[in-house]
Amino acid sequence: MNIKINAKYHLTSDSKQYILHKKKGKNETKTFFTSIGSVVKSLINDQVKENDKIKTLKQLGKKIDEYAEEIKDCLHK
Repeated sequence: MNIKINAKYHLTSDSKQYILHKKKGKNETKTFFTSIGSVVKSLINDQVKENDKIKTLKQLGKKIDEYAEEIKDCLHK
């Protein structure tokens, strides 16, 4: 599996794990997961933490829904 999620993230896998690749400037980090649910939670968590525009719980909930939909769309292509 090799799925591009957006310009910053892509997901690969082997027979035992999922690997989330994250671009950081010229470098790339890899995080390993045993379930796709854990990958999705991590992606949403990272994107929410990096969003400086979230100021209320209502905005947080809306952004979580938006990120979840974006990830869902990538996985269903």
